Amino acid sequence: TGPGMVFPYFTPRDPDGCGALAGYTNNTGIKVDIFTDGSTDIGKLEFYRATWEGPIPFANPADYLLPTGDAVHGLYVRLYDIYGNMGAQQGPISITLDQTLPTPSGWILAGGAAKTNTASIVGGLASWGGADVVVYKWSEDNSVFNCNDPGWISTAVWPINVTLSAAQPENKTVYFATMDQAGNVAVLLND
Repeated sequence: TGPGMVFPYFTPRDPDGCGALAGYTNNTGIKVDIFTDGSTDIGKLEFYRATWEGPIPFANPADYLLPTGDAVHGLYVRLYDIYGNMGAQQGPISITLDQTLPTPSGWILAGGAAKTNTASIVGGLASWGGADVVVYKWSEDNSVFNCNDPGWISTAVWPINVTLSAAQPENKTVYFATMDQAGNVAVLLND
């Protein structure tokens, strides 16, 4: 009998940490964390997606390459000891590859007014840009919209309250983007 795994057996994850929900990624190359039974003689592991792919040297986390194209994949894993004994397969664990950007629309500030006399205004939106959008962000700085940047806000928070940075009169541009559960960030909108 080969080495085994303990629940939850293994967990696929987004390597850059951008997947907002577990089991979602926008990268074809993922990391797989293996929860072993404590065996000290693990030599290899093997993945199954469409077929068993052949044993590879054991690493934890292990690297796995998903095929291109948005899809849900079921992944199995089994371990081998250094003597070639195969352990029981575990799985499937689901991982969703999603590389499609959300497409929000209708970003508008202060009800479309060209001027305002207050720094606190409300932003409006016609569409989040997809059913899988989970967070949004606004900023006067268009360089802070990477998936790992701080300041993303849950779409459950509504309305979109915007506080402008300076009280003195000046023209301002406020940028807006949404991010989906796989970590895809929309093209910036502005008003």
